Amino acid sequence: MVLYTKKVQIVKKKELKRVQMSEFKEEMRHLMMILGAFNYKEVAQKLGISEEAVKSWGRRKAIPKKYQNINNSTIINGNNNNINTNSNNDLENELIKAFRELSEKRQEYYYHKIKAEVLED
Repeated sequence: MVLYTKKVQIVKKKELKRVQMSEFKEEMRHLMMILGAFNYKEVAQKLGISEEAVKSWGRRKAIPKKYQNINNSTIINGNNNNINTNSNNDLENELIKAFRELSEKRQEYYYHKIKAEVLED
């Protein structure tokens, strides 16, 4: 009986880790979409933190609470001074403005479409 209990505990721990990683990946995808970032380096630049700090989130499978509540309105209204979305490029500014006017569902669609295009190049 003891052996069986230990095996069940090990399986439960593995399942918990998978769930945590899945949730982390989903939260990270959402944060990257909101920031318009395609990788950890861009996330770090936009948040004004080191790339190593962002990578450590993956090891811990958790995004700090400070960054969990970032959403479109935070970016649009400039409610977070740490986020760097400034651009000197007029075309990029125009695209960002148009993107922000889309529904969240459409933003996610175009985020993935653009990301796929970038990966193909």
